[in-house]
Amino acid sequence: MRIRKILTLSNRRLAAFESVRCNRCNEKSAWMKTEWRSIPILHSCRFPICKNKTGKGYQTKGAKNMWYVVQVRTGAEESIVQQCEKNVSDSVLERCFIPYYEEKRHIRGVWTVHKKILFPGYVFVVTEKIEGLFIELQNVIGLTKLLGIGDDIVPLREEEIQFLLTFGGEKQVVEMSEGIIEQSKVRVISGPLQGMEGCIRKIDRHKRKAYLEVEMFGRMQRVQVGLEIISKTI
Repeated sequence: MRIRKILTLSNRRLAAFESVRCNRCNEKSAWMKTEWRSIPILHSCRFPICKNKTGKGYQTKGAKNMWYVVQVRTGAEESIVQQCEKNVSDSVLERCFIPYYEEKRHIRGVWTVHKKILFPGYVFVVTEKIEGLFIELQNVIGLTKLLGIGDDIVPLREEEIQFLLTFGGEKQVVEMSEGIIEQSKVRVISGPLQGMEGCIRKIDRHKRKAYLEVEMFGRMQRVQVGLEIISKTI
């Protein structure tokens, strides 16, 4: 028999839960129900299996922790990370980071590489204890909210996590790419943009940038990354 209930946290509805038995340990497991998918965040054996809306399961590559996104004031991202690292306990926060991208700037006749924030206004956190993290984040000044669907807090999808890891690596820095233009079409020959030409919506050869549209946080995001065009053929 399945039991539905609502978990209330700091006078805010976190999610609707459905209690079922785990196929692995036969203990009751709470699944966070949303119109998007079900997510196991209150399970004693911590078996990392999720269910999508079709009811089929998939494994999150053995990882216990899930990635969440915190919306913050634009320009306050690095301050939020510093506050989280200082004020949030390690028991509820595995990692707090900001994805960056490299860009080239021409300063005093010399091209230098600088880092800029890939998703302005967002900070990423990794945790397996979202309830405890949510409580401790109340002490952080400048954050707006944890992203989700309506009032429901949901983690990033596996595809979004893999995109970030592939694009920015473990350091979460998208390095400069190089490309060429052939018959008015861009072909990236090196760097993280290689194979992602279909996401490019615009390039700025002067600023050595490419403007992309990628699906993140449940919607299309327009981001910019470094791209240097080294040749062009008609």
